Formats: sequence, C-alpha cells, structure tokens
Amino acid sequence: MLTLHVIGNLGAAPELRYTQDGNPVCKFSVAATYGVKQADGIWENVKEWIQVSVFGKRAESLCSLLEKGSRVYVSGKLQVRPWIDRSNGPRAGLQLMADTVEMMSAKRENDPDVYGKDYGEIPADQILF
Repeated sequence: MLTLHVIGNLGAAPELRYTQDGNPVCKFSVAATYGVKQADGIWENVKEWIQVSVFGKRAESLCSLLEKGSRVYVSGKLQVRPWIDRSNGPRAGLQLMADTVEMMSAKRENDPDVYGKDYGEIPADQILF
C-alpha cells in the first residue's frame, strides 16, 4: 500500500455525494506546491493536484467546513485512477483515499498565499469526479 501525506490548499469547494448504498463521500482537490532547482540554479515552483475522497460520517462534516482556499493536511492510501476525458481520450490521475484530514487554516480571501491566483483553478480535464 502507498501512503501519502499532503499539505496544500483546496482548489475548489468540496463536493458531497452519496454512494448507491447511501454512504456519504466528500471529494475535493488539493494543490501541493514545492520548489525544484533548475539546471541554471534558479528555483521554480511546481504545483501538483491531488484528488481526495473521504468516506462516512466525516465526509458530511468536512464538506460543511472546508472551502476553496482552505489549507489542509491530508493522509491516506494513494491510488491511480484512470478515466476518459471529454474528447474520449484515456487519462489517469492520483487519488488519495483519506484516513486523516486536518484543517490548518480557513479560507482568507485577502491572503494570496492561501487563496487566489497562486493556486488557481483545477483544469477541467484533471477533475476525476
């Protein structure tokens, strides 16, 4: 099993859905940003999007608390999820089946480090839901 720990910001408001059995599922995307040193010695910021799913009673409470821009710590089992995009092309992405979700901060609209252009929107072709 692959376990992943991520600290990042939600790229959009979480979405609450229910399985066919009626179990709640909260889905959201987290942008994790880190620095990579280029060959010329200049540091470049790299942003990775991780799709997160939380199941059960926690899903309902988390979906009501989390907002776009919220900073979170998420830990759980990492899975590769294939899907077909809008042009019928095969795609794949990472999905984290979360065991732990901790809010590190709430959305703050005036703080560009937590909310705004730095984290941007999730590209439509990268949404797994």
